[in-house]
Amino acid sequence: MLPAPRTRHRRAVRLLSLPATGRRACTITQPDPPIRGRAWIGSSADGWVITSDDRSELHLLNPVTGVQFQLPSVTTFPFVKAAMQDGGVTRSYLLSRHGVPSLTVPACDLRFLLFVKAIAWWSGPSGKTSAAPSSSTPAKTSGRDYTVALIYRPYERLAFVRSGDRAWRTVDLLYAYGFTDLIHRQGWLLTVDAFGQVAAWDLDENPAPVPRMLQARPAAGEAGPGCTSQTNYLVVSAATGTLLQLRREGAPAQGKSAGGHRTAGFRVFRLEAGRVRWVEVEGLGGEAVFLGRGHSVAVMAGGSTGVEGDCIYFTDDYFGCPEVFHGEGGDMGTFCMGDGGVRKLAGVEVPPGAPSPLWITPSLQ
Repeated sequence: MLPAPRTRHRRAVRLLSLPATGRRACTITQPDPPIRGRAWIGSSADGWVITSDDRSELHLLNPVTGVQFQLPSVTTFPFVKAAMQDGGVTRSYLLSRHGVPSLTVPACDLRFLLFVKAIAWWSGPSGKTSAAPSSSTPAKTSGRDYTVALIYRPYERLAFVRSGDRAWRTVDLLYAYGFTDLIHRQGWLLTVDAFGQVAAWDLDENPAPVPRMLQARPAAGEAGPGCTSQTNYLVVSAATGTLLQLRREGAPAQGKSAGGHRTAGFRVFRLEAGRVRWVEVEGLGGEAVFLGRGHSVAVMAGGSTGVEGDCIYFTDDYFGCPEVFHGEGGDMGTFCMGDGGVRKLAGVEVPPGAPSPLWITPSLQ
């Protein structure tokens, strides 16, 4: 687990491990530029993190090695312009989005209004997925390139960028909106929307990628008692490679968190590829799933992993306007598919005003 960088050290991150027998922590010093005050926007499946600084500019970071790549400026989105500059430093942005009144936003707040979540992956010269570059080798000279895909507001649309790009590419299709999650699988970007519709994207297509829609959606069914919202996620089984869709059901929070939200439970669906249909399942085959704002991951449980099988470990993935940011971060825990119970993550606290942690698998590459 990677908590938000709010330590006194401007150039350090703190990693927490979550074995069943106890938690261990370590602090890793980072090189310039400083990362304190950054927000976590997303992650890769192999330990890289997409961060946003206090000017809402995006960076790709390996928190273990300290390697960073600055992504193209947020002003390369067609609807974002630098509105005020002081000594060459952007202090605010002008948002001019279709169907939404123009708005001037402080530079540090744009990230809360614009970014929903992001994922990243690495590929070699052939376009095939590969390991990330080592800490001593820049991405462009290593023969391996990154891709970052992003869900942004309004309307939860899709954008992406690759090594060497000077601007973000937005997918401007009338029907391509409402996305809630995205993952990378075997060279394809997979997305799921609020209705459970899954689409596969080939980002190499010119002039723009067109989605291949999966002709099946999970049955709606009845939400649990008191549930008022749902969010859909995708993950690939670690053992079988089967695509799973997870439906996170939310309910109003109580007590000290009144006015916020909490996770009440999950439903899990498995894709039967031969019959192109989703089947609801009661377990994960002994695997554990980690999901939140980054790339969802399934792992084999038990043994030295220290994680419980048939459990979903979740963090809060709400990332909203700064006026309500004080209430974020606390909706995290473990959902046990065996008994349907939700347990808190003992010993993990998110300070008021801090965003939720990310799940990552640390990597030296």
